[in-house]
Amino acid sequence: MKRPRPQPLRPKRYKRRQKLHQFGEAVKSARESVSPSQQKAVEVLARHDLKVSQSWVAQLETGRITDPDPEILRKIEAAYGIDYDRLVYALIRDKYRLNDPSFVSAATRNRWSAVERLMPLGGSIGERPLHQYEQRAKETLLFQEVLDLEGLAAWQRSFPDLQEVWASGALFLDDRFPLLHTSVRENLKRGVRFLFFVDKSDLDEGKPFWLFLNRLHGDVRSSKVQQQTRTLPLEEAELRWVTSDFILANPTRPSTREGFLTIRSSQSGRFAFRMADQQVESVVAGLVPFVVKKIGRKEFLAWQRSDSRQT
Repeated sequence: MKRPRPQPLRPKRYKRRQKLHQFGEAVKSARESVSPSQQKAVEVLARHDLKVSQSWVAQLETGRITDPDPEILRKIEAAYGIDYDRLVYALIRDKYRLNDPSFVSAATRNRWSAVERLMPLGGSIGERPLHQYEQRAKETLLFQEVLDLEGLAAWQRSFPDLQEVWASGALFLDDRFPLLHTSVRENLKRGVRFLFFVDKSDLDEGKPFWLFLNRLHGDVRSSKVQQQTRTLPLEEAELRWVTSDFILANPTRPSTREGFLTIRSSQSGRFAFRMADQQVESVVAGLVPFVVKKIGRKEFLAWQRSDSRQT
């Protein structure tokens, strides 16, 4: 009996290529800045050695052209005044669905959003052309370990064997970041000690840090708050050397300690940069004598020996 002959494998039928609407809109927006109509755009493109028809321009702007040659994109850049990098990014963003939450992860969307923000800027700093320096600085920042305040709260909650936190009280004055407040509350419940460096005026009744402490008393047993938190009120002269908001985990335990310095932005809240080990060591070396002077050596040593997680 003859065996049936194997059937040849048929190639898969690929779906019809999807139109790149967002890329088309980006090109259309650039074209409208130099030409009111597609027909006029034909003339503009011709002056930059790109001879096409009005129909081709329409196909490009409606996303029907999905694989434009790099040389064509260069000529569109010259004709329309749109940056080549932005054209390429708009193309791959649309083509590979980088903004589609049903197709790519949040991490992927955030990563490509960061790439988009690195594109050349249209403005300038102080009306001076400093684009290349700003670009270089942003590229350098990409190699830093940086968190926003929500991420800083998650870092604090998940820090292994966390026993003690030293922090600038200014970090806790902004009610827009409740997760940072919540992380303190959760860590107090598991026995972590907190030492806050606070502007003396922020401890006055009704002031933000005073309200923050009162909320802790409402959320956590008052005895734990009293036992596990200390505030160091800073005079105006002392504030001059505490120039940055900081948060240090296990500051007096060199084998496990970590720290972040924060910068403030009126538009985007605050961001925290992870300190190098040597930087953490330097900051702690400057803070310890100050803390000892403020609260006394005996009390400082007792604070370090205490382990409220066992109470």
